[in-house]
Amino acid sequence: MLLQEEPPNIQRPDRHAGIANFMRSMKQLNASKLAVSGMEFIDKKEFDAAICDFREAQELYQELGANDNASNMMSMQGICFYALGRWEEAVAVLLEALALKRVMGDGEGEVSDLLGLGEVYLRAGDGTRAEEAFTQALCMSQAEGLKDCALKAEKGQERARALPTSG
Repeated sequence: MLLQEEPPNIQRPDRHAGIANFMRSMKQLNASKLAVSGMEFIDKKEFDAAICDFREAQELYQELGANDNASNMMSMQGICFYALGRWEEAVAVLLEALALKRVMGDGEGEVSDLLGLGEVYLRAGDGTRAEEAFTQALCMSQAEGLKDCALKAEKGQERARALPTSG
């Protein structure tokens, strides 16, 4: 006896859905290319160009809902601003990245950004804020079991305490 099977679905997929998926894939590809390009600019010490690429990649990742990648692009911008001595911009973008990582529950990313923030504050001569950032990084790195980061945070605290106080 032959079993009656359902005939195969030969309907054409929804054209609009296919186009939307294609466009999403293209955005993802473009964001990835921009991130790689930003890294290449860093290698060449062309930090302003790197910032532009990282910012554009960040925007694409945000449109895609890829907040982890978007926050990483913000962190990379912070590194570039740091390299250029643009402390206020570095602090602003690192705080933004840090807030996003907190929302996502990315503890390791938070520690990394707190360490970077501490370094920016150190270079800007703000020992108090540097020590606060390093202390937060130390607490989190111990909670996350990140021994190397804890060591970096402790050394950062020491350097922050060694800064002359103003007043």
